[in-house]
Amino acid sequence: MKNTINLFLIIASFAVIGLVFVGCDNNPSDNDNSTNDNSTKFEGTWVRQSDSATIVFKNNTVNVANGTYVGTFTYTDTEITFTRQGNEIYFDYTLNSSTLVLTASSKNTGEGIAGAEQIQGTFTK
Repeated sequence: MKNTINLFLIIASFAVIGLVFVGCDNNPSDNDNSTNDNSTKFEGTWVRQSDSATIVFKNNTVNVANGTYVGTFTYTDTEITFTRQGNEIYFDYTLNSSTLVLTASSKNTGEGIAGAEQIQGTFTK
């Protein structure tokens, strides 16, 4: 009888462990794009149509005009933020497969206004 109970407990333990693995979500939702979990949507070199200036996105870093501005970026569905040495520049953006339009956001203050105005534009990949 004791062996039967021990066997039942072992089987029950494996069943609980199996259910835990089945119930775990190994692919978290991409609903919150405020982190860089999906930063590859910007990945690559983008060239501004008006003057051929470039923005290069790689992982969560951004490099504007060959090193003129190098920092990190985060984004939501409608806004992208460049951060360098604790200073942030905000842009509203639209993105399709080969065109990125950056528009200086009204959230910019101080030096961020001038920085955003210099960077904004329509870029193609």
